[in-house]
Amino acid sequence: MDSVGFGEATLRDFVRFHLVEYFSTPSEIRTLRLVCRNWRHAVDLPSVTVTAERTKDARVLESVLRSTKAIYGVLLKAEGTSILAKSLWNNEHVTKLDLSYTTIQSEGMAALAFALRNNSTLQKLDLTYATNFGAVEVLEALSENDTLEELSLASCYAGVEGSRALARSLALNTSLRQLDLRSNSIREQGAEELAIGLCANATLKQLDLGLNAIGADGAPFIAKILRENTSLDSLSLTANCLTGPGVASISLALEINTTLTDLCIEDQELGLEGGAALARALRQNTTLKSLNASGCRFEAGNALLLQSLADNRGLTKLVYSVNILSSLDQGALVSSLAVNKSLKFLALSNCSISSSTASSLISKCTSLDNLVLGHPACHVAENHQIIAAMHQNRNLTRLVMTYAGFDRDQVGALFDAIAHNTTLKALDITGNQIPGNTPRPMKTALRTNTTLTDLTLNSMKLTGCYSLCQGLLSNLTHKIMSYKTDLHMQVASYCGTECTPHQQLQYLETGNDP
Repeated sequence: MDSVGFGEATLRDFVRFHLVEYFSTPSEIRTLRLVCRNWRHAVDLPSVTVTAERTKDARVLESVLRSTKAIYGVLLKAEGTSILAKSLWNNEHVTKLDLSYTTIQSEGMAALAFALRNNSTLQKLDLTYATNFGAVEVLEALSENDTLEELSLASCYAGVEGSRALARSLALNTSLRQLDLRSNSIREQGAEELAIGLCANATLKQLDLGLNAIGADGAPFIAKILRENTSLDSLSLTANCLTGPGVASISLALEINTTLTDLCIEDQELGLEGGAALARALRQNTTLKSLNASGCRFEAGNALLLQSLADNRGLTKLVYSVNILSSLDQGALVSSLAVNKSLKFLALSNCSISSSTASSLISKCTSLDNLVLGHPACHVAENHQIIAAMHQNRNLTRLVMTYAGFDRDQVGALFDAIAHNTTLKALDITGNQIPGNTPRPMKTALRTNTTLTDLTLNSMKLTGCYSLCQGLLSNLTHKIMSYKTDLHMQVASYCGTECTPHQQLQYLETGNDP
């Protein structure tokens, strides 16, 4: 294996240090130690393996720990975890440690738990996919740690036993602010245990319980948390098989909850009962700001929930993608948002949104500034309504209309509208197959528009890249462009050779779509 060396004259010039190879010779060890003493920024260790046989690697790791503040992506074997944990006992530098996707055995977890009880500087720890032993020792150690603020234990198989240990720790812990427990087989019994600890906790702010099969029987314990906990402001319950009755229980608690601002319940089968329950909660609750109800299959409950938006005064963000909306549902949505004055962000990708509904959302819903309509059910013959709405719109700052079926003339008209628009900052029209000389209207629009900073044209069959690039490079405000098509090399080549006068362009992404 080739050695890796560093010139001493450039040690202080490092912005980021990537340790990709083993350091095996004495000279390499000394060089790395010198780097660590002279450098005080984050260290990236993507593929370091520490074993009992490689004691020199252990010394390298100890040197890094003594001198740096953040370590990411360390690949450790069983002995390496113990070495790392022991180094953390009295460490006063490391504040962030990422051990995700490692393989930590029970002995390593025990050593790490001991370190957490003694360490006073570590603030962020990521153990995602790090063990299949449940991390019970680490969860128990939280009761004696008062510095850790963020902990990820996603896919660590905590189960009911881990939930019980965590509940005891949460009742005593005063530092943890963010906890990720996705995919830990918590189920109904684990939810009951967690509720006990969370009702006694007053500091945790963000909790992710996604993919834990909590089910309708476990939902009442989630409701208990929402009724009694006074600190939680963000909760994710993604894909937990809650069903309508389960969400009904949670919705009752939402009606009186005054602290939660962000709720994610995506990927459930909630039906009419779930939609009706959430509708009642949205009419009563005034503190919830963000709701993700994507893929919840409300069916007949869609209209009830969307109608409740007319009376809601708190939501500013609604993600409602992958819910098939009938014409009746879409009518209820437009009518509600025509009077709603608080909603700013609306995502409706894969909702079968018609051209008529899209145009109404753009022209009539004046509170919206961010509208996402990926894969709408628009018809080419009706897309002129959307173009007309864009000519009138003065509130949107971001519009996503991917795979909307725009033809050449319609895209030309759309960019004509953008040329005179004074509010739009980001536009994504990925996947609209456009033949002919359409880039000329783009060129004119990019030269005229003074607010657009982010343009995405992925998967578009364009000709006339020269005109498009000329327009881009003459625009004084454009900063970000993503352009992944069969002509990406032309765009990259032109921009790479001609973009010197374009001082504002900060990011250009090109390449074939995967």
